[in-house]
Amino acid sequence: MAPSVWWQLPGPREFVEALVDDLREGRQVVVLLPEHGPQNHGLLAALREAWRDDGSIDSLAVTPEQTALEALMERYQLPRGAQPTPHALLETPGFRGRVLWIEGLDEKSWASWSDFLSEYQHLARNTSLVDRTVFIAPVVGEATRTTIAADVGWRCAAGTISPTGPTCCSSRCTR
Repeated sequence: MAPSVWWQLPGPREFVEALVDDLREGRQVVVLLPEHGPQNHGLLAALREAWRDDGSIDSLAVTPEQTALEALMERYQLPRGAQPTPHALLETPGFRGRVLWIEGLDEKSWASWSDFLSEYQHLARNTSLVDRTVFIAPVVGEATRTTIAADVGWRCAAGTISPTGPTCCSSRCTR
């Protein structure tokens, strides 16, 4: 089945719609995906299509050697003299009001991103939805075996996807 057809099926389409709802509510979204399967192809394109009336979704490619802050600081320049922290990032004008798809997360890089997103979510709650940058973190393979901290506005969207719909990964999320 072609990726574009997969995401048009009722279950996967509802999954994408649920992700879009999370983004509209300002939530950071973690998507747990199996290592192989049709759902690993075309999710970003399906999200971009569903989100197009709201704006764009930017991709940020990361490497295992970079921490989350290093990857973000490389892309979004902090004002001169600012310390590289999630709070400073929130104050950076070029960073505000975006939706960022994190590309290339693996087990090594996920540890840094998981910590960053948990801290960032606490800070972002006090930022208006218009100015709040939200992240979509697709996590594949062995990295999905880690426990994910859930918080207000921080949601683990799904573990696996079948043609009939998503399987919630709430057993992997902690409060």
